[in-house]
Amino acid sequence: MKHSIGKIIVYLLSLISIYLIFLLLNYSFENNLVFPHPNIILKNFINILGSSNIYYILLLEIIKLVTIVFIGFLLAIILVYLSYRFKMFKTFISPYISIFRSVPIVIIISILMVILGLDLAPYIMTILVIIPISYEVMLNALNNIPKEIKDSYLLESKKNIKIFSTMEVPLIKENIKSATVNSIGLGFKVMIMAEFICYTPNSFGSIIINSANNLEYSRLYAFSIFIIIIVILFEYLYKYINKHWL
Repeated sequence: MKHSIGKIIVYLLSLISIYLIFLLLNYSFENNLVFPHPNIILKNFINILGSSNIYYILLLEIIKLVTIVFIGFLLAIILVYLSYRFKMFKTFISPYISIFRSVPIVIIISILMVILGLDLAPYIMTILVIIPISYEVMLNALNNIPKEIKDSYLLESKKNIKIFSTMEVPLIKENIKSATVNSIGLGFKVMIMAEFICYTPNSFGSIIINSANNLEYSRLYAFSIFIIIIVILFEYLYKYINKHWL
């Protein structure tokens, strides 16, 4: 109990320090445009909470993110199975994984904008970011299964899709959870950035670019607070689901 109260106090002190830092920046630079007074940011935050349109956009973003993560994760699992089952396929697919993991996102999104157009580019880009992360986490986990355990279930049957799904996947359940969390977190940030670049209507990215173009930095900071709170709520929701249901 005392430990929990201590954590709450420290967390509140951290929030107060952020407020004071912004207050100091506002007074030091005397630039109300770039560093608006914290109270103005809070007023804009309250206005955002009172807007019905923001919740409609939030719902759209959640639907898009869930769909993207599902597709990316499904493709990653298929690639993992093929790489784990067939070593030559792993060798073949490795350069593609390296490319999507290493090439700057801006370059890929620029190419996708030309090939696919502004509507699809942000979401295909996000899928291409999710796949390498999930692929490497799950494949490394499978390769790290102790040989004794592998030998025990391979005595009954050779490697096949049934062994993979019923014996091996449960052994790496925690790694799959980790890959899912990373995919959602990174996917959310990449999707917003890609929507910003493509100026996708009815999206978080369009809200950010409109605020920046209109020099509404107080609204930009307020919207950042809104996104941070959404992310924190999702983290707590995941912890609750993971604790009680998974």
